[in-house]
Amino acid sequence: MKRHLAIHGSLIGLFVGMIMNLPIHTVQAQGAGRPPATHQAVIDVGYIFKNHTRFKSMMDKMRDEVMAAENGLKAERDRI
Repeated sequence: MKRHLAIHGSLIGLFVGMIMNLPIHTVQAQGAGRPPATHQAVIDVGYIFKNHTRFKSMMDKMRDEVMAAENGLKAERDRI
Protein backbone atom coordinates (compact mmCIF):
# COMPACT_ATOMS: atom_id res chain seq x y z
CA MET A 1 0.00 0.00 0.00
CA LYS A 2 2.79 2.40 0.91
CA ARG A 3 4.54 1.59 -2.35
CA HIS A 4 1.35 2.33 -4.29
CA LEU A 5 0.98 5.72 -2.56
CA ALA A 6 4.64 6.53 -3.17
CA ILE A 7 4.30 5.85 -6.90
CA HIS A 8 1.14 7.97 -7.18
CA GLY A 9 2.71 10.74 -5.11
CA SER A 10 5.78 10.73 -7.34
CA LEU A 11 3.64 10.90 -10.48
CA ILE A 12 1.57 13.77 -9.08
CA GLY A 13 4.74 15.62 -8.11
CA LEU A 14 6.19 15.08 -11.57
CA PHE A 15 2.97 16.30 -13.18
CA VAL A 16 2.85 19.44 -11.00
CA GLY A 17 6.51 20.13 -11.77
CA MET A 18 5.86 19.85 -15.49
CA ILE A 19 2.89 22.22 -15.25
CA MET A 20 4.94 24.76 -13.30
CA ASN A 21 7.67 24.75 -15.96
CA LEU A 22 5.34 25.53 -18.86
CA PRO A 23 5.92 28.98 -20.34
CA ILE A 24 3.33 31.60 -19.56
CA HIS A 25 2.02 33.49 -22.58
CA THR A 26 0.39 36.85 -22.20
CA VAL A 27 -2.20 38.03 -24.66
CA GLN A 28 -1.65 41.50 -26.04
CA ALA A 29 -4.38 43.44 -27.79
CA GLN A 30 -3.69 44.49 -31.35
CA GLY A 31 -3.60 48.16 -32.16
CA ALA A 32 -7.05 49.38 -33.12
CA GLY A 33 -5.83 51.37 -36.14
CA ARG A 34 -3.42 48.81 -37.58
CA PRO A 35 -4.49 45.89 -39.71
CA PRO A 36 -2.68 42.61 -38.99
CA ALA A 37 0.53 42.09 -40.93
CA THR A 38 0.25 39.67 -43.84
CA HIS A 39 3.03 38.07 -45.81
CA GLN A 40 1.94 37.34 -49.34
CA ALA A 41 3.75 37.19 -52.65
CA VAL A 42 2.44 37.34 -56.19
CA ILE A 43 4.24 35.26 -58.81
CA ASP A 44 3.75 35.77 -62.53
CA VAL A 45 3.88 32.16 -63.65
CA GLY A 46 3.45 33.12 -67.31
CA TYR A 47 6.58 35.27 -67.14
CA ILE A 48 8.54 32.42 -65.57
CA PHE A 49 7.42 29.93 -68.23
CA LYS A 50 8.24 32.36 -71.05
CA ASN A 51 11.69 33.29 -69.74
CA HIS A 52 13.00 30.12 -68.10
CA THR A 53 15.56 28.71 -70.55
CA ARG A 54 15.56 25.13 -69.26
CA PHE A 55 11.75 24.99 -69.28
CA LYS A 56 11.67 26.42 -72.81
CA SER A 57 14.22 23.87 -74.05
CA MET A 58 12.26 21.00 -72.47
CA MET A 59 9.03 22.24 -74.09
CA ASP A 60 10.76 22.53 -77.48
CA LYS A 61 12.10 18.99 -77.11
CA MET A 62 8.65 17.63 -76.22
CA ARG A 63 7.10 19.55 -79.12
CA ASP A 64 9.63 18.00 -81.51
CA GLU A 65 8.91 14.50 -80.13
CA VAL A 66 5.15 15.00 -80.57
CA MET A 67 5.62 16.28 -84.12
CA ALA A 68 7.84 13.28 -84.94
CA ALA A 69 5.21 10.90 -83.54
CA GLU A 70 2.46 12.63 -85.53
CA ASN A 71 4.52 12.49 -88.72
CA GLY A 72 5.21 8.79 -88.11
CA LEU A 73 1.49 8.10 -87.66
CA LYS A 74 0.65 10.07 -90.83
CA ALA A 75 3.26 8.14 -92.78
CA GLU A 76 1.88 4.84 -91.44
CA ARG A 77 -1.65 5.89 -92.34
CA ASP A 78 -0.61 6.91 -95.87
CA ARG A 79 1.26 3.63 -96.31
CA ILE A 80 -1.86 1.63 -95.47
